[in-house]
Amino acid sequence: MNLWANILDIIYPNSCVSCRERGARVCQKCLHLLNKSKEHESKRIYTIFDYKNPIIRKILLEHKYKNKHGAIEPLIPIIVDELIEIFSEKFGLINIENIYITEIPMSQKRIKARDINHGKILALKIAQECKKRGFNITQKSLLVKNFETTPQAQIKNKKNRLENIKGSFGLLKNIDKKISSTTIIIDDISTTGATLLEAEKILRKDGYKKILLLSIAH
Repeated sequence: MNLWANILDIIYPNSCVSCRERGARVCQKCLHLLNKSKEHESKRIYTIFDYKNPIIRKILLEHKYKNKHGAIEPLIPIIVDELIEIFSEKFGLINIENIYITEIPMSQKRIKARDINHGKILALKIAQECKKRGFNITQKSLLVKNFETTPQAQIKNKKNRLENIKGSFGLLKNIDKKISSTTIIIDDISTTGATLLEAEKILRKDGYKKILLLSIAH
């Protein structure tokens, strides 16, 4: 972000992250310019927005790396609309209930560096919006990062991404497991799907069967 954009953020904290129009972190004009993602190369992963879109990329980077979580707020109702449609098609569920939504875990080093777990915030916001609509979806952290890995965004080769993330996740200890419930694993950005697929593998090993993989952008 350039100096002028930083100054605008201080003077007008409620300006659009894309066009800087005052009033909301993402204005209605820019929201209408967000295009939906094409089908993920891994057919098991559902994705909502196209990461090539400069506006969605800006929103997610603000949320992920700059702790400006207000940027993600205007996307939450859209994400929930899509999530309800996915559940209706995949599970035939209209009245969604007793569902977990869990985030991709971060290492303690990265949580300390960023002061917050952005994935958990995203999962919480989605759960809150669902409950407003009468759907009982609960955020629940289920996974832990066993060791630090190279950020996936820095690795271009699909095979190397799979190797990089392999074995890096584990189950949190002393969690109240409800493996009969449907569990959504959410990630903000998915390229090859290696991260989501590795997280799914860990939960399936522990007996979770009904799992939905969701990426905000691809």
